[in-house]
Amino acid sequence: AVRRQRHAAGVLEDRLLFALGEIEIDERPLLVAGPGARQAARQEANEKVTDARVEAAEKTAEAHREVVEEAKDVAAAQDDATEEVMDANREVAMARIEGEYEVASKRCEALSGDAQSACKAEADAHFERAKSRVETRFN
Repeated sequence: AVRRQRHAAGVLEDRLLFALGEIEIDERPLLVAGPGARQAARQEANEKVTDARVEAAEKTAEAHREVVEEAKDVAAAQDDATEEVMDANREVAMARIEGEYEVASKRCEALSGDAQSACKAEADAHFERAKSRVETRFN
């Protein structure tokens, strides 16, 4: 394993950058000096920045995937809730028209002859139209 560290840097005559660095090879430190140490330090810093950017991008992508999955779960729950509300509303509407039909039928029973037959036919027709509207509205 090779590990590099920059310990000191200075400028010598003729504006030559002099850097003192340490390279560790198999846990044995070697000291190096020269203009290449600066480039090695810069390259190491660039690699760290690149690694940090890659890690940040991976974390962002994972967070995005989690949000998308949660949004799907929420949408499915909303669909289920909407379906349950629709079913409940359908049941309430059917109970109301069935109740109205029962009242109309009882009123028709108080009549006799042709009046009772006409009343019953009208109650049946009204019930069928109302039932059809409920089925159309909630399906």
